[in-house]
Amino acid sequence: MLRYKALKVAADEGLSCFSFLVPTLNEAPQTLHPCTYSPRTDAAAVKAKFVGEVTAAIIDHNLTTILNTDRTAVFFEYLPRKTFTTREKTLSGKERATALLLGDCHGNKYPPFLIFKSGVSRHSHIQQQNDAAHHGFGVRLWKEVSGLQSNYSFRIYSTPTAWWNSQTSPRLLEYHFAF
Repeated sequence: MLRYKALKVAADEGLSCFSFLVPTLNEAPQTLHPCTYSPRTDAAAVKAKFVGEVTAAIIDHNLTTILNTDRTAVFFEYLPRKTFTTREKTLSGKERATALLLGDCHGNKYPPFLIFKSGVSRHSHIQQQNDAAHHGFGVRLWKEVSGLQSNYSFRIYSTPTAWWNSQTSPRLLEYHFAF
């Protein structure tokens, strides 16, 4: 009803019937979106500034090797979001590990570091021994993990959350660079 009244008013005023139509959301120009009001930066200028800063740091500190690390989550067991079961069993979630990949500016790729979730011992002195000698794993599980480490060229560690933490960073530096 309102549309017909608007068309009648437009005809009385001598306006074209298409001049007052409001565009739909898909037809509206993107400049109307609030996120587009932010000031735009020139990507080429930002890139050139960053390259200049990195080059200056390389020259100032006389660097010969630049390392690039990528820490990412790895899901190794697929579980759907919804599970249908006849029994009353609940699933906690996906099994997850953290992988740290390391490479340098010369094209060398270093063996990855994998961090899995493992429970903490109830006895603190046993957990300290596990951390020092077994990369955080218990004695029984360490037998399997040490076999994998010796067969493949990567290191496997364990934390209670499977996240990278402050104890694993020195181990990475010690393994790759003998610090």
